[in-house]
Amino acid sequence: MTGKQDPKQQSKTGPGEDGVDQEPWAAGEQGEQIREAVEAALAEQRDLVLRAQAEVQNMRRRCEQDVEKAHKFALERFAGELLSVVDNLERALAAVPPDGS
Repeated sequence: MTGKQDPKQQSKTGPGEDGVDQEPWAAGEQGEQIREAVEAALAEQRDLVLRAQAEVQNMRRRCEQDVEKAHKFALERFAGELLSVVDNLERALAAVPPDGS
């Protein structure tokens, strides 16, 4: 056995294929700039989500109010029409002689 290593083992223990150590995150100022950009984008997206949720909540509330108004005005209209029917019925009953002829 000689002191030579197997070429397969050398590639496992040595630097990356391009000769530079592979690090998942860039260090230093560039990494800080990237982190700040990502945090800014995240904050912007969170703001957009909150605004969208608020808009949906407002739309839901407006729809509920519209339904309530529709029921209220439909009831008022029905009551108004019913009053004219009741008035005509009362006048018709008043016009009938009390002896039933």
